[in-house]
Amino acid sequence: MINYTPEEVRALTEERFASPGAVEPFRCPACGEMDVRIRQYASTHGEVTKTMGYAWCRASRHFTGWTSMYSEDLDDFLVKLPEEQQARFRELSLEGDLDGMFEFLDSVS
Repeated sequence: MINYTPEEVRALTEERFASPGAVEPFRCPACGEMDVRIRQYASTHGEVTKTMGYAWCRASRHFTGWTSMYSEDLDDFLVKLPEEQQARFRELSLEGDLDGMFEFLDSVS
């Protein structure tokens, strides 16, 4: 997996928020393909819950991740998955296995 550059993150953010209600996939600023997926989920450590997010392109294998304040109206993709898939995602995330994590996300997206 390859990190998006700051300029590519900016371009992706502008495209996503320039069209409220736009549906996936989004255009990849690295390769131009309409193959970017975005997933967000709630992550709780101690008593603090935050939103974790990832955007990645299946074609170019570029990605970015972020943490932001949690909101009750979060469209949390993890809660829609069976418990064993939630556990597998968390395991891959905690291990720092980016390739495995994004392969998993591709398989459930």
